Amino acid sequence: MIQVLGAGAIGAGLGGLLQRAGHEVTYIARGEHLAAMRDHGLLLRTPRWSERLTVNTATHVEGDGLVLLAVKSHHLDAVLPQLVGRRVLVCMNGLENEDRVAEVASQVHPAMVYVPSQHMVPGTVDLHGSPHVGVVDTDDEELAVLLRSAGLDSVATPDIWAWKRAKAITNLCGALQVLGRHFNEVGPLMDEGQRVFAGAGLQHKSVAELLDRVGAFELGLIEGEERVGGSTRQDALRSRPLESAWLNGHFCRMGLEHGVPTPINDALMAALQAPRP
Repeated sequence: MIQVLGAGAIGAGLGGLLQRAGHEVTYIARGEHLAAMRDHGLLLRTPRWSERLTVNTATHVEGDGLVLLAVKSHHLDAVLPQLVGRRVLVCMNGLENEDRVAEVASQVHPAMVYVPSQHMVPGTVDLHGSPHVGVVDTDDEELAVLLRSAGLDSVATPDIWAWKRAKAITNLCGALQVLGRHFNEVGPLMDEGQRVFAGAGLQHKSVAELLDRVGAFELGLIEGEERVGGSTRQDALRSRPLESAWLNGHFCRMGLEHGVPTPINDALMAALQAPRP
């Protein structure tokens, strides 16, 4: 059995694909999204098909099996007790979560997740990737086989952290989306992230290598609707807490530790923390 802890855009999206492939999946969610799935199932939509799945739901992890962890970083501490002694596939943004999970779990598998997803309506998840849903690489061949069975592009690689760091650099741009900043800042922002990794002596793949890994890829329309933006912008539009302190903030902290200036990320964090009109 696969238990999806954090059944939002990524969690329910991956869980839905695994369920469609014949795997037993339980979705652990809360609030209106949990109620909608219990009442009407999970509506999973892509540019090519839509399907309403009858789903098993729960409020906590119970029993055996793999836990697919997809909560936001600021919710991780609250769910750590549910991960004690468990095998966990960490499908989260950021670079600090695996160490926190490893304090309680029996096995921790990092994943590099490049799956453009959207969750704006309770009970509905959109996967906008076309011609394929996206990439979820990890460090374990058994898990890569599992993910490929669901139609995902997945390989097991010993360089998973180098790939995760490349993805972390792209996640810095979520703050630009939220603030409505010009995208001519993307290049300097990513360059700053690379300088931080260099100063910390951490190997990473380039963003160009990451895009080459993903391959031919675009964001397809779903029932005429465009994707509103990445997960940070989706949270902002839904008036939810932002994950930026674990994304941009991580680079600020790492830069301070290793003597690498991070003026762009510092400014973005200050702007996000300023009172909003």
